[in-house]
Amino acid sequence: MDSGFGPPDADPPPQGGALSREPSSIHNPKPKIQNPKPSLHLQERFAGLLLIGIGLAVLVILFAFWRGGFETPVKVPLPAPMRPSMAFAFNPVVCAMPLISVGAVGLIVVGVRRLVSPES
Repeated sequence: MDSGFGPPDADPPPQGGALSREPSSIHNPKPKIQNPKPSLHLQERFAGLLLIGIGLAVLVILFAFWRGGFETPVKVPLPAPMRPSMAFAFNPVVCAMPLISVGAVGLIVVGVRRLVSPES
């Protein structure tokens, strides 16, 4: 009668198999070879500088739009009795400026992080 666990006089597992007690390379990994010369991560640092530059350029363009240096693409018509100096009309560019500025500041923060610690 076989109970499924094997007879009491079962053969021991073969040597060198999966149940072997010999050390294997999985439990004893080889030591990693360390590079004697530290890397400067120039590509990561350049990417950080590029992100900072793009973020600053976007902020300068937004500042120029805000000060009226560039013509906004959409002009909203004013009501007849109102003078242009009295009205502040919202247009799509003015509504998107805060979102774009938050994105530009985010680019600058990510760029500074890549510039300071490129390996993380």
